[in-house]
Amino acid sequence: MTFDLSGLLSGEQRTLDIAFTLDISDLSDDITQGKARFEGRCTDCVGYIELTLTAYVEGTAVCARCAEPFVYREQYSFTPRLVPEGTKNEEDEYFIITGGELDAEALGRELLLYEIPMVFLCSKDCKGLCPKCGVNKNKANCPCSLKEPDSRLAKLAQLAEKLKNNND
Repeated sequence: MTFDLSGLLSGEQRTLDIAFTLDISDLSDDITQGKARFEGRCTDCVGYIELTLTAYVEGTAVCARCAEPFVYREQYSFTPRLVPEGTKNEEDEYFIITGGELDAEALGRELLLYEIPMVFLCSKDCKGLCPKCGVNKNKANCPCSLKEPDSRLAKLAQLAEKLKNNND
């Protein structure tokens, strides 16, 4: 979806309200489905356009610890600055407007890619899966003992015991 910003660039308009929706299921392998609804206002700031934008994200994601799907809801706020094509862009903070039009979907995707988590968790205290039996520890207790020593470290344990006995 594109928005015509030529009125703002020419000074004929001071503000322009925008709203659009994006499918976000392709932003991360962990998001199975979802949408982001964007609402915002473009304001002429003489030399650049400031976009105040809020994204309301809702979708289904897969927890990185327990592998269970859950509903992911988040709200993000952005204030990118937009400049017309050909403007000296010495700062990377500006987004380029091509032909007086804003490609809202491309901008929305780029902004969300910086904000959505790299790892999705169903809750901060998710216990995850048992590494031995695979049971979801949020739903059930498993009988597995995770206190068993790692066989790869057995020689180190023997050395530590020997050093302890020599010091006694």
